[in-house]
Amino acid sequence: MIDGIDGFALRQALIADEIGLETGIFGNYRLKSAFQPIYRREGALLVACSVEAQLAPFAGHRPAAPARLFAEAGEGLRAYLEMLCTTLHLHNYWHAGFDELEMYPLHIAVGPQFGGHNDAERAAGLVAEICDEAGLAPEMLICGIDAGEADAGAGRTFAGALHRHGIAVSMGFRTADGPSFEALAETGPDFVRIDGAWLRAVRNGGAAARLLAVAIRALGGFGTRLLVQGIEGPAELDAALEAGAAYCQGSHLHVPRPAGAILDERPLSVALLLEDTSRPAQER
Repeated sequence: MIDGIDGFALRQALIADEIGLETGIFGNYRLKSAFQPIYRREGALLVACSVEAQLAPFAGHRPAAPARLFAEAGEGLRAYLEMLCTTLHLHNYWHAGFDELEMYPLHIAVGPQFGGHNDAERAAGLVAEICDEAGLAPEMLICGIDAGEADAGAGRTFAGALHRHGIAVSMGFRTADGPSFEALAETGPDFVRIDGAWLRAVRNGGAAARLLAVAIRALGGFGTRLLVQGIEGPAELDAALEAGAAYCQGSHLHVPRPAGAILDERPLSVALLLEDTSRPAQER
């Protein structure tokens, strides 16, 4: 029992097929892992350098939105469901679709209440324990927290504990009120993530563009790397590269693929990606 979470029941809810690919069982839902590459800019190319795990729930045989799943679970089962999904993704990392997976660290969303308690130190220890159970070295994991959690204090404690376990941290950029530079300084994330919705606003200039410029300068001072997510077209990629983002992710570069499927690890041409087309890079 982990702070009210039945570890045996959780293990029983993970069903492995003949090659070890796992599916989570939660009520009428079947939970699967999907993986999407993250790219690093190297001159005129974008090169795959890591992957992000994403949840792909199914109700019956139809895809369902993760938000719907968590809404139906309610607060009472949220901690159990989050732990089930995290364990699922870590176990399925070995089916992420790249050759030589040890070259591609895993990004995963994990909050300081992981495990259903308010002890961020214990939450980090639990993440490290599941990581070890999955056979994944801690330096291959990047745990994502959001800016609100970092500002609240628990996220800062959680980030520090993760770092002590050798696990890297990414922090979401709070776009509504601007970045919390105090949180950046005290949390010390390895990556800061900017979402595509805010990037679309940046594309039009104005206050958002000025705020991004301030943020980029601050990130450089902290030694933090910028990851722009949700790149869905050439204009967003252009804005990200112009802002100085070294890391990019989105459907314009590579769509998420289910665990067990092959990911295309060929480098992508920046010039071709900046052409006016809405098709994912792998379809051109």
